[in-house]
Amino acid sequence: MANPLSLPVVAIGTLVWLGMAHRLPGTGGPGFIGAINLRAALLLAAGAWVGISLTSHFIGRLPDAVHARIYPLLLALVTVVMVVAG
Repeated sequence: MANPLSLPVVAIGTLVWLGMAHRLPGTGGPGFIGAINLRAALLLAAGAWVGISLTSHFIGRLPDAVHARIYPLLLALVTVVMVVAG
């Protein structure tokens, strides 16, 4: 249920990084503004938008007990993916 709030927070954070890009020493190359990979940022935003749209119908239907069990598993999955891909 926190995901709809994540998109505006990420958008503001990205705008701040974009605003500070001129202060960073160099860039990541083509497709980057400062430290922001624009392609990755757009793909993440699109994925979040789709995910929010698809799951918003289940917010009222999912009991809190189920949500409380599933959410830590999701966080663990994200952690594993970050460790393996990183």
